[in-house]
Amino acid sequence: MTRLVRQDGLPSMALAVAVWVCTLPFVFVLMVPWLGTRAAITTALALLAGLVVVCWGVCAWDRVHPDASDRREP
Repeated sequence: MTRLVRQDGLPSMALAVAVWVCTLPFVFVLMVPWLGTRAAITTALALLAGLVVVCWGVCAWDRVHPDASDRREP
């Protein structure tokens, strides 16, 4: 089976940053009117940190268990 994710994880991180950038307008539209700009910025940065941690975990899992995706095939 061909690898869907490169070993360096760059496409995964780029996708995580793209998702973060696309969610920024929603975070600011929903947060600024009720909680203010500082809370919106804090939420946006927390969301970025969460996405980076998840992305790093997926890439680390793929490196530690390289054959994990092969076991799911019949």
